[in-house]
Amino acid sequence: MIKTKRNSVIRFFAIICAALMCFLSVSCGGANKKDPTKTYLYVYNFDGGIGTEWLYNAASRFEKLYAGESFEAGKTGVKIEIGPGKATLDTISKSPYNVFFSENVFYNDFIANGKVLDITDIVRNPLSDVKGCEETGNIEKKLFEDQAAALTALNGKYYFLPHYECYPGISYDRDLFNKKSFFIAERSSSDTIVKFTDSSGNLSVGPDGIRNTYDDGLPSSYEEFYAMMNKMVKYGVDPFIYTGQYSSYINYLLTGLWSAYSGKDAFMLNVNFNSGTGENAVPAKIVTGFNGDMPIIEDELISANNGYLMSQEAGRFYALSFLSTIMANSRYFSTKITDVLSHLEAQTDFVFSSLDDKPIAMIIEGSYWYNEAKDALKASANQFPETGVDRDFSIMPLPRKITGQVKEGEGTKNTLMDCLASYCFINANIKDNPVTVRLAKTFLQFLYTDAELINFTNTTAIYKAVKYNISENVINNMSKFGKHLSEIRAASDIIRPYSSHPIYVNAQSKFWYVGVTNAWNSKVKNNDGSITDYVSPLSAYRDKKTAIQYFNGINVTQKEWSSLYGKYFLN
Repeated sequence: MIKTKRNSVIRFFAIICAALMCFLSVSCGGANKKDPTKTYLYVYNFDGGIGTEWLYNAASRFEKLYAGESFEAGKTGVKIEIGPGKATLDTISKSPYNVFFSENVFYNDFIANGKVLDITDIVRNPLSDVKGCEETGNIEKKLFEDQAAALTALNGKYYFLPHYECYPGISYDRDLFNKKSFFIAERSSSDTIVKFTDSSGNLSVGPDGIRNTYDDGLPSSYEEFYAMMNKMVKYGVDPFIYTGQYSSYINYLLTGLWSAYSGKDAFMLNVNFNSGTGENAVPAKIVTGFNGDMPIIEDELISANNGYLMSQEAGRFYALSFLSTIMANSRYFSTKITDVLSHLEAQTDFVFSSLDDKPIAMIIEGSYWYNEAKDALKASANQFPETGVDRDFSIMPLPRKITGQVKEGEGTKNTLMDCLASYCFINANIKDNPVTVRLAKTFLQFLYTDAELINFTNTTAIYKAVKYNISENVINNMSKFGKHLSEIRAASDIIRPYSSHPIYVNAQSKFWYVGVTNAWNSKVKNNDGSITDYVSPLSAYRDKKTAIQYFNGINVTQKEWSSLYGKYFLN
């Protein structure tokens, strides 16, 4: 899912070249000869975690719905040509594709450079314009308030629509947790050690502090998490697997822990730089120094003037500390992890591990992984028909507390972060072609009807990043993973890092929080006074750097902040 920028550019140009050859072949009467009676639309889809099945299905429904519609003289009906690929987008002006679905998109850069088409009309026009749609609202009403403000911040117009949500963190094998009794028991006030459930149950209330909810028995503190992993090792279970080929995947764990610790309102200070005032003010927890290995934390009200303090947020340090702790113990990781283990191979190993009696408890991934692992899940069900069918996997709510156990009524609401900057848009290079513009806009509007949003989730077990309701009947027909995801999502605060603040609007790519972006870049000071630049703490920890050293290397000074962004807030 996540690539370095250099590799992304290389892959993108390779895909565009292939797409152009394919497009020219089609246009010139190649193997996939065009139907001269229909109007064509060319759609690119990033064929990563959510795949392209959802789009093929939607395109087929659209073609049937508009089979009798004429978009240009002498032609009736439409044909949606789909090009699945695996490249992030650096240039689209010469692409043959008209509509794009992708991720890691910094939309303000595209808008400023005139690369995308204005779609304000279809966002605000009634969805009843779509054939067969009886909805009374429009797409704009399905946007969250901060989304709408951010997407129109440059000039009041819409050019992008949110695509899908991806939550970073951990997924776990619930079947294995039950079988091996890895769920945590409730402790009395006199208990000083972590206890685990037996056949009698007695589950802890989990991080949310509410009994009989989705997180009962899961670690409510880092202390409980470490104890759980130690029990796993004792019983011959590998706690973690992740792709060794893409070291940036470890950021899924870091970002998940960071956002869980901070909570939605405090985390959003990273993009809106506004704590507010009075009783409703939201302070950030900032590390101001260390007492030995322990951080000294103070509450700070954040504004544009001191936004640099967010580089030293406590949640970021605790995430780095957690990773440092588990990295120091090789027993916590599957021996299958190598520098060439791909994310797909890691998913397959995770799926098959318990069935092969070489169990792995958790995978560090985005929430899309279950959809991406469809082939592995099918293969495991075929190979192990008695135990491999209807597996019970789920994303894991992560703890905010560092030590101890959350007691009933003392927990915090779970926090999920939408982390992959996934959007859809229309290529501006068709602006002088009214036929293609009309078809592209009609197709996009169709995809944001409630029926198609529900179809998307039903196919992928992933949610679109807009407002819509899914009935209990639909949820009940989902996989167990899909059911768990729906329950957890409904009970969580979701961070959607949108902002209309001028700093964010003009420097969006500087504030993204997963992959190889600036959130985890660090300039670590060595013993001889020299500086080493790191883009991942994995390599730094292998170089024997500490979490404190890495965290200190992330620090942004007031001078640096003012130099970079002062023009947006200094008079």
